[in-house]
Amino acid sequence: IHALLSNYFIAEAAEGRLIKPLYTEFFQPEDTVSRFHFLVGQDMLVAPAVAPSQSTVAVKFPQGEWRNIFDASTVIYSGLELKNIACPIGFPAVFVRTNSAIDTLLLSKKDLLLTP
Repeated sequence: IHALLSNYFIAEAAEGRLIKPLYTEFFQPEDTVSRFHFLVGQDMLVAPAVAPSQSTVAVKFPQGEWRNIFDASTVIYSGLELKNIACPIGFPAVFVRTNSAIDTLLLSKKDLLLTP
């Protein structure tokens, strides 16, 4: 997946916006739901599981529409929704903004990303 996204990473780094905490863009620092969530560029949201036995993660989505890159369903999550998302080992909760360039790229390679 890193090779697939290398051009995206390079472009976002050049703009000075590669990785940043989600609350710096959308929520307050006191927001305990999103305190470990971060953006990769403007169009990728990562909500890591931080406990060893954690199999779901609560995700508070920023404005816009978001798609889970490891999910075969066509579920779209809308901004400011709070959802519990499954995150089995090896498939973290990673979302892309719908209709972005990275969404189009990943949809074309969906067979590489599906959960078992």
